[in-house]
Amino acid sequence: MTDRSPSSSRKRPIRVSGMLAQSASYMIPDQIRKKFAADGGWASHIPLTFLTDKFCAQKSGTSTETLNESLSIDTSTGKIVTASRTLSITGEMDLTFDEWYQAWRRLLDLVQQYLSDEYECWNHHFCRIRDAESRSEHWPLWIAYDTEVRRRAVYTNIDPKEYHIGLWNELEVRYNQSRVKEAMNLDLRRHVITHIITTTPRAALKTALFEHLNPKDVYSVVAPTTPLDNATLQNLSTEIHATFRKENHLVIRRGATNTENFTVGHGTETAAVQTKIRTTVDLDNISARFADRPRTTLNHANSEFLLIVTPFVANAWEEALHHTNLFYKFSDVPFGICNGFDMGIKTTPSSTYTPPNHTSALKQPQAVLSHIQKELSLSRYTGPFSRSKLESLIGSFRTSPLGVVPKAGTSDEFRLVQDFSFPRNNPDQRSVNSEIDMDEFRCDWGTFDEIVSIVRNAPPLSEAATLDVDSAFRRIPIHPSQQSSFVIGWQNLYYIDHAAPFGAASSGGVFGRTADALMAIFHSKEIIARNWVDDFVFFRCPTNKKPSIPLPKSFFLYYTLDTIYAITTPLGWPWKHSKTRPFSEIFKYLGFLWNLKHKTVQIPDDKKTQYLVKLTPWVEGQKFTLRETESIFGTLVHCSLAVPEGCSRLPALSRFVSSFLRSESPFSRRTPNKSVLTDITWWRKCLEQKFCGSSLAAPPIQSPLEFWVDASTDWGIGVVFDGEWNSWKLKKNWKSNGRNIGWAEFVAIEIGLLHAIHLGHSNTHFLIRSDNQGVIQAIKGGKSRSPEQNNVLQRITSLLATHSLWISSLYVPSADNISDGPSRGIPLDNLPRSNLVFTLPPTLETFIESSSFIQ
Repeated sequence: MTDRSPSSSRKRPIRVSGMLAQSASYMIPDQIRKKFAADGGWASHIPLTFLTDKFCAQKSGTSTETLNESLSIDTSTGKIVTASRTLSITGEMDLTFDEWYQAWRRLLDLVQQYLSDEYECWNHHFCRIRDAESRSEHWPLWIAYDTEVRRRAVYTNIDPKEYHIGLWNELEVRYNQSRVKEAMNLDLRRHVITHIITTTPRAALKTALFEHLNPKDVYSVVAPTTPLDNATLQNLSTEIHATFRKENHLVIRRGATNTENFTVGHGTETAAVQTKIRTTVDLDNISARFADRPRTTLNHANSEFLLIVTPFVANAWEEALHHTNLFYKFSDVPFGICNGFDMGIKTTPSSTYTPPNHTSALKQPQAVLSHIQKELSLSRYTGPFSRSKLESLIGSFRTSPLGVVPKAGTSDEFRLVQDFSFPRNNPDQRSVNSEIDMDEFRCDWGTFDEIVSIVRNAPPLSEAATLDVDSAFRRIPIHPSQQSSFVIGWQNLYYIDHAAPFGAASSGGVFGRTADALMAIFHSKEIIARNWVDDFVFFRCPTNKKPSIPLPKSFFLYYTLDTIYAITTPLGWPWKHSKTRPFSEIFKYLGFLWNLKHKTVQIPDDKKTQYLVKLTPWVEGQKFTLRETESIFGTLVHCSLAVPEGCSRLPALSRFVSSFLRSESPFSRRTPNKSVLTDITWWRKCLEQKFCGSSLAAPPIQSPLEFWVDASTDWGIGVVFDGEWNSWKLKKNWKSNGRNIGWAEFVAIEIGLLHAIHLGHSNTHFLIRSDNQGVIQAIKGGKSRSPEQNNVLQRITSLLATHSLWISSLYVPSADNISDGPSRGIPLDNLPRSNLVFTLPPTLETFIESSSFIQ
């Protein structure tokens, strides 16, 4: 925190002659300003909820009482003292981007006024989040990252300007784990109750309602005040249906299939493409959700243009879910198949908005037209229409800019992308993605660690098969009320898109919900399977011989691909058979090659070649853009999953990424430093190896040998191993160039491992006890922010790999650390000193005496 000049802590700013008020904007609450102006400055976490327009607009009332100081009596003096209240963090994680932006502008003003020397780093942190490409799609994760950085910066000396990759990774894991579908909303509960009432025998109706639904759910819909006897049940059914009718839900009408001719524009030429308008809805007057949202009134004669197009068979899904007792958990899936899925669009366009397409699309018109032709032939697009014609059919609509990107591994094939995050930071026109609340679209994705666990614990002869879904997102029908927000615009012609598009923030979650239902069906049949978006992997063990370790019963289930197809075909689930890989001990998944027999994971040869080509330009004297740097960083982060020792080869590159200012030109280039190039060289050598991966075999049982380490800045290193202690003294020149107590604590672990290795230990799993939390976390994460600490961590990783050692770490308080005495030059009376003497490596001899004796 900066020292403030006397003028900066004045109760009033210095009067400036001729200064005019900039606007009538809401003022920062005095109580918040006092927290910055007080001695110590920004000394406690200030939730952004107290800096939003809404809060700052409140002049009085209970809302501002939460900022007031509390009064208490000092028992030692008997005087009344004041203390700042701890501000409630309630609601901070629920802020929208607009609210967050409002609050941050005020926070930056406070920082600039009271902590001017920190303004640059905080503004850099703010700009990183504001300009992040994934901000709209993963807003909850970004605001969690922002909140945690601000919270930690109050109590530690972290630099907000840096990209804290370790913190981000921790939050990302929590974020992904939390993306589980929330309880059914009120509209869906109404649908479920209606279904129960119309399909359950009256004698069992009460039991069915209260067995599968919380009684509060029933009462929240119809609020009955009497027991559910027959008369009440009749009233209940009538009232529910009346509720649906009153809400004026959009009705998808059943009718004969119509065929019309549409054309796809080719500039001055047009090619006729014949397609059918069809709907998979096979029920009369099916009520759809979302009626409480404002929308353009549709002419029922033209609502046939807002179609439900999907290969999924709703009745089959409902039957399968009922058969596996999963319907009441996933009843929204067949409901969405019939009616279209809610994509999270909370408004309908009040006026038509058609921004220009991106340059990449304009340069590849044939690629765009080819895509449109394909989608028309599959009936997922309807059109083309002129702007006025489409407005007359569905009311106001909006498009998002089109772009094209090369398909992976090709230079002349392109994939259409839609920029649903456009426009960015425009208060007058929100993007499609900015309307979508990702908390409403949570789902389960199988993670890398889950596959590691399955492979590690799989019994002998286990096999895996992989299957991909064909055009996964495009199988999800959009609710008709929201299709006006997903119109395609090209060369002044417009097409209605009926299926979830790539690029919409909610598409993955909506498909993921459907995939969750399918996975639940598999699991109910004792089939072990995982999926990452549209990539599925299935495990089996074709033997009845049980291994020596207990495993889930399902691992002994033998089944074939036909078993999978028998489950999915009736549902209309579209596997892409050209990508199906049959059961085998070796399988590719998540971009890695897994071996169930040998318990390994590695980077496939084709990927190694691809990554080596990508690394080729990274040599001394070359400069790179932010985009190029982020791309190579992302690639190596991915590689580090299979090569965990590579985690310590990422921080230098991460710092290089953070060195770019988000406000500078995307074409500006920077030169990587020596540390970055050294780590790139390490990765290059790693990728050139025949086997670039790691063993997944479970480590040995933890050794009972006690292993304690500690370091002190005023003396040196202490180690207690297997009932003996030893110590090494730090030289006078050790504390420089980033070497500090954290570095010394890392060195204590390195020396302790060298001690164990010289005693002949290998193929051993040690539990190392340390009183440094930072070291514990860095060991677990495989990397450290500090370059010097990271160098030690790299040497530790090399020792572990070379000598087949494993380590786990455990934090102990300093008072309980028995190696504390030796680290301070104090011998232990109750343990003997080790008589082992060995020469330290040159990297340590410069800073540590090889043989230290306590005077």
